[in-house]
Amino acid sequence: MTGQAKDSPVGKLIVTTFWTLKEGADFDNKLDGSAPRQEPVVINQEARASSQEAMRADSAAGNVELKVGYTINLNLPKTTNPDVFSAIFKSLKEHLLRG
Repeated sequence: MTGQAKDSPVGKLIVTTFWTLKEGADFDNKLDGSAPRQEPVVINQEARASSQEAMRADSAAGNVELKVGYTINLNLPKTTNPDVFSAIFKSLKEHLLRG
């Protein structure tokens, strides 16, 4: 779901990107230590070196953290009754935004 019209080229471009990436993927490579891990291709070598130095510094300082994000798509019913929306959002707040 892109939010675009059905005939929009966005969907075709997304699928084309997926298939292009799939062609270069190695689905048989196991990362169990038996095969060397391939480094990603980085065009800008200065950016790569800077990024690696920053990662090493963060790792050494114990500043490594895992961040997970999620997206919720909510299909709201057609209604003119504001109590319906209040109930939905109250429930979301109660169940998803617990402190």
